[in-house]
Amino acid sequence: LSTNLLSVFLPSLLYQCARVLVPNGKMVLLCGNFETLLNALDNLNNRSRYLSEKHAGREDDGGRSGSDLEGMESVFELPCDSVFPANIGGLVAWVIVVRRGKMTPIPPTNYRRSAKRAMVNRVNGEKAKELRRQTTSN
Repeated sequence: LSTNLLSVFLPSLLYQCARVLVPNGKMVLLCGNFETLLNALDNLNNRSRYLSEKHAGREDDGGRSGSDLEGMESVFELPCDSVFPANIGGLVAWVIVVRRGKMTPIPPTNYRRSAKRAMVNRVNGEKAKELRRQTTSN
């Protein structure tokens, strides 16, 4: 997948993983670039914290710094349990072991529509045009 497609697809993928995993559950991910995945995990944590605090009526974070936010509940516990390289057929891949936190995940904005559009763009020909028309009509 391209970098642009990953930036659209990863928030939806991680939200669904968080929704399915039980608190303290583990997932093992294999990826080509671990930084992109870790940034997406961190963004999901930050967005869920911000929206849950906003929903509870606490709009600001009380001047807390990043290190203070680490002690709060999170969707995925960061830092990860382990991040290490693996050689797969001469290519470097990264194995990431992530533990699920206790916080309820907040879905990304328009995550279904964004993921659908991203996947439609990968389909060629008339079928892609028809799916695009359906997406824009919804």
